[in-house]
Amino acid sequence: MSRALTLALLFAACGQRDFVVVDVRNLPASADSLDVLVSNGGQTSPHHSFTIPPGSGSTINFSLDFTPDRSGAVTVSVAALAGTTHLAGGTGNTNLVKGQIITLEIDLGGVAHDLAMPPDFVNPLDFSPTPPDLAVPDLAHPDFSLPDFSLPDLIASPITPSSIPGLLMWLEADVGASGPSVATWLDQSGNHNDAIQGNAALQPQLVAGVANGHPVLRFGGTQYLAFPGTIVINTNYTLMVVEARADAMSPNVFFGGDPANLFATDTTLLMGYYVNSANSPVMRFTQWGVPDDLDAPVSAWVSGDPFAYDTGIFDSAVGHSLYRNGKQWASNVYITGVKQNALAAIGAHSASIKSFRGDIPEVILYGVALSDAQRRGVELYLKRKYGL
Repeated sequence: MSRALTLALLFAACGQRDFVVVDVRNLPASADSLDVLVSNGGQTSPHHSFTIPPGSGSTINFSLDFTPDRSGAVTVSVAALAGTTHLAGGTGNTNLVKGQIITLEIDLGGVAHDLAMPPDFVNPLDFSPTPPDLAVPDLAHPDFSLPDFSLPDLIASPITPSSIPGLLMWLEADVGASGPSVATWLDQSGNHNDAIQGNAALQPQLVAGVANGHPVLRFGGTQYLAFPGTIVINTNYTLMVVEARADAMSPNVFFGGDPANLFATDTTLLMGYYVNSANSPVMRFTQWGVPDDLDAPVSAWVSGDPFAYDTGIFDSAVGHSLYRNGKQWASNVYITGVKQNALAAIGAHSASIKSFRGDIPEVILYGVALSDAQRRGVELYLKRKYGL
């Protein structure tokens, strides 16, 4: 028995969509995995593999959105494997303009599964760690080894934040804020951990239709909302923020608190943009202090900088982890949590250090460390809601 496999590459730019299709016909029933490579500008991504579910009636559908940072020819290659034996394969290619959004889909006829890709597949055109001699023709080689991503690790469905126990605070610009100036951002968790600002001169602005049709709270560098930061003291936690910076300044902190002093580690919880010791821009998740600073590299700010969804997790049994747009960028084994969190603020470093310039449509805070499946589910909810 054989199955037909089709890989389609969908390009969207300026409202126009063009299709490039890779066909692998007569896929043998013995095929147990698929291997995908993406190449552009003479460079090739690492191999990305996932398991084909047993049975000839199964379907694999996954979509991947990414914005390339370069122009030129793009080639996508897919191979069907039995173990490490190459059974069938094909390629498709097109030419793209820098900034186009690409969706990658694989369909293997039958019952559909909604799959999330492995973390390192978030942007397959990020070739910086890839050896220059890794090339698409390697797909035809029967002996290359592959990373092992099992199907359960890839299956994900959107999860509404309130469906997971431990939700402490949930701020949505859609339902919890009224403007034009926002005095109170109402907590949707049911815990009444509202973010408030009684001084009209320090209130952010509610701006409609900015984030995939959703409103945002806009901060101009002097506005902030205070919230009860003590809710994260001495507990595991997961912080998720959807944001877009509007300035290259450092620091540019969108979730913060006031450290006890310059040398008191773990005295506040911060997330925002910095320039690191190598003079490179990063998005940082920290409890104030070198032992637990985690950085994700970001591009230099440009006008119209896109929205991102950032996740910071603390688990007292494991340490801290930082994710940006679903990809894990950094982690540590530092198992001390937040000891105090005075003057906590949304849209600023703290009530005494006002620093964020940018937009925030949503903030989610749990008093637990989400599992990988829970994190992926909530991130998928945010990704789809804001078109990221």
